[in-house]
Order: sequence, then structure tokens, then C-alpha cells
Amino acid sequence: MKKYLQTGIIILGVIMISSGCKKDNDSSNNSSAASINNQTWWGLFTYYGDTTEYSVHFNPDSSLTWNQYLGEYGGKWSLNGNHLTMDFGPGSIVITADITKDNKLTNLKTNNTSVINSGQLLPNPSHVALDGTVWKGVYSDKIGSTYNFEMKFKTGDKVDIDFDGTSEASYSYVRSANGVTIRTSNGDSREWFGILMSDTKMEGSERPENKWQVTKQ
Repeated sequence: MKKYLQTGIIILGVIMISSGCKKDNDSSNNSSAASINNQTWWGLFTYYGDTTEYSVHFNPDSSLTWNQYLGEYGGKWSLNGNHLTMDFGPGSIVITADITKDNKLTNLKTNNTSVINSGQLLPNPSHVALDGTVWKGVYSDKIGSTYNFEMKFKTGDKVDIDFDGTSEASYSYVRSANGVTIRTSNGDSREWFGILMSDTKMEGSERPENKWQVTKQ
């Protein structure tokens, strides 16, 4: 009888351990899915030796929208447990990563020489209207020199940019569908890419080795 009782306790213990593991895995799966589905992430990647920002929005239909200095790109995303795959189509880049419990990306890998340095959830993407707002901060070039930097957003998707007290240059800009990024152009050699980190903070790149950070005034 004692032998049978001990065997029963062992079997019960195995069942409880197995159930506990299954619960933890399900919790991890649910958490990872919640932090990806219809959410926006951002991070840094290295482009020809220069580190610049990116944002990626994971649409509910398993498509994704990636924004970076050079443009906007579409792809597909899938999740297996906490293992994320971003596929940008035949012959293009595939990015894989693991999602941590604090909503960051680890074990980042690509199928080419591109380097994705980091990634994390942007918990409260900004949808603040930009028309009529003024943002001021600092512009830093690649060699470490810094300059005063100012952005004045106008109606009609226009922004005037002034750094180091030079004459303002007027640019047209586009804003991503989820409102998180902006990208300017006016036909000259300067193009500006930025991510709205919150309703009052924005940061980005130019060329893309030069960096800028501004706060809403």
C-alpha cells in the first residue's frame, strides 16, 4: 500500500509540474501576442556603418509596416510562442527575434549583413496633431558637434526647419498611417526622419548619420 501511495504522489507531482509549465507557456504566448498584434515597436539598426532609428507596426492581418530613413516598407509577421519572424518578401530581408517579458527584442538575427541592434514596444504611440506646433532641441552631427534645432509645423503637411540659426528651409513631410513617424523631402540633399516617442518628444536622423532630438514647446 505504501508503495502504491508513493507512486501516486510521484505521478501527481509530474502532472502538476507539466500543468504548471503549460500554464507558463500559454501566459508567455498570450503576452507576446498582445504586445505585437496591432502594436508599434521601435529600435535602432546599423545602416552602412551608421546607426539610425526604425519603427514597425504589426497589423492585425499579419502584415507589417516598417518605417526608416530611406522609406516605408511592407512585410508579414508571424509569432511562434515568443519567437517573432518579420518577412519582407522573396529575395528580401527576414528578421527573427525573441520577445522578452518586458517587451524587448533579443537574439535579433537577419538573413543578410543588416544589423538590427534593438527593438522595444512603444507603449503609447503619439497621434498628436502637428499643425501649428513648435519643437526645439539639439542637432548632433557625426563628429560630435551640436547645434540648436527647431521645427515649425504648418498646415498642408509643411514644416520649417532651422538649425544653428541658419535660414529656415521649408519641407513637405509625410506621416505614417499610425502617426508615429514623419519623413521630409524638398528635393535637396537633406531629408529628415523622426519618431514621435510621446506627445512631447521626438527624435530622428538626417542622412542618416546625424541625429536630432526635440521637445514640444
